Amino acid sequence: MTRGGRRPGARRARAQAESVGGEIRLARGEHALTLRHASRRAGVSPDTQRRGEAGDPGISITTLCAIGDAVGLDVVVRTYRGRGPSLRDSGQLGVIEIICGIAHSSWKAELEVRAGDHGEACDVGLFGPMEI
Repeated sequence: MTRGGRRPGARRARAQAESVGGEIRLARGEHALTLRHASRRAGVSPDTQRRGEAGDPGISITTLCAIGDAVGLDVVVRTYRGRGPSLRDSGQLGVIEIICGIAHSSWKAELEVRAGDHGEACDVGLFGPMEI
C-alpha cells in the first residue's frame, strides 16, 4: 500500500476502466440501446452496466467482456512491460559511458528513464539546470 492506503496501480486501473467504460457507453448509444436493454443482453443488472460504463475498476474482466459484447465490442486486455530489463550488454553500457563522458559536468545522467505509458524507456537521460 502507498499513501492513503491505495495500492500501486490504482490510478492507472481507474484511467483504463474509465476509458473502456466510455467506449462501451458510446457503442451503446450508437446501437440505440437503453441501459436496461444492454444490461439484459449482457446478463447483468442495470446497476452493474452503469458501473461498467462509469469506469468502475472493481468490475471483473468477465463482466466487462459481457457488457462490451452486448454492445458489439470485443474487450481486449493487453499487457506492456512496466519496467524494462536493465541494460543488457556491454555495447549499450559502453555507448552510455561515452555519452556521459562528453556531457557537461552540470548534467546528471539517469539510466533507463521511463518515456511512455506502456513501459517504454530510453537508455540514458541527461538532466541539468537548463532544458535543451
